[in-house]
Amino acid sequence: MSDSTIDTAASTQAPAIPRREITLRVIVLGLLLAVIMGAANVYVGLRAGMTVSASIPAAVMAMLLFRLFFKNSTILEANQVQTCASAGESLASGIIFTMPAMILIGFWDQFDFWSVTIIALTADR
Repeated sequence: MSDSTIDTAASTQAPAIPRREITLRVIVLGLLLAVIMGAANVYVGLRAGMTVSASIPAAVMAMLLFRLFFKNSTILEANQVQTCASAGESLASGIIFTMPAMILIGFWDQFDFWSVTIIALTADR
């Protein structure tokens, strides 16, 4: 291919349209899925002793909800929702792996809300 063919092809492309990435619906849906996936992961982790990655289910649910309710959504918005839900799910692992260990070694005999919250926020990987 000659250089003139490449230049012509590049000049005929439409200019890039800026896509929305952070919107109110992304924040709301991301927080909602983070809470749901985090709670499910804590339940399964404490019940079965293993966790499940919420990244793929969150991505599928985000795309599904955006396609059902918002026809003009972008893939970047779904990516942000997936990231929020995955972060919420990973915070749950701080509870799952730390709290049983604290109970087994006899450090805790009751649950204090603020200490559990601090552990959940800081005990993540």
